[in-house]
Amino acid sequence: MIVEVILSTVDDDGLVHFAPMGLLWGDSFVEIAPYRSSRTFFNLVAGRGALANVTDDISLFVACALDEEARRDRPHRRASLVPGGIVEGVCSYRELRIVEVSDEGERGRFRCAVVGVGRERDFIGFNRSASALLELAVAATRRKWLTRAVWFPLLERARLMTAKTGGEREREALARLERFFEEG
Repeated sequence: MIVEVILSTVDDDGLVHFAPMGLLWGDSFVEIAPYRSSRTFFNLVAGRGALANVTDDISLFVACALDEEARRDRPHRRASLVPGGIVEGVCSYRELRIVEVSDEGERGRFRCAVVGVGRERDFIGFNRSASALLELAVAATRRKWLTRAVWFPLLERARLMTAKTGGEREREALARLERFFEEG
């Protein structure tokens, strides 16, 4: 099963980087498969480990998908067992130590042992709006490769679901995504 998280890694300067990412989720191990051109890939290749932040805050996914500054400047505290940041407001997190690396192909593959877990609050879940916005945020990270025929139906679905089930947080996230796609 793929679980969408905000993954935090640390760069050569010790700065925490946050990125939305789907991880192959297991009880004791997870697999991270970032694109080789991404900052996450470079930080993981350095072998420092990572931290998977599980959150029900869709605005965090959208901010980290669209804004390089948001990927660096999130309120957080440092993890205790691996380099990484526990983002403010997180539901739970997993500290991940890299145990195996395969960097062949378009994406690297990092098998990680879960070496620490924490829980801050209950995961409320995603309403239909947040689920549609998450799909649209993923498309935003791949915008340069996608045609309008691919992303526009996702935008329309997000609009419909936000009108039906969204709250203020979802409406703000939708507005941000609309601006991104309209300007792109």
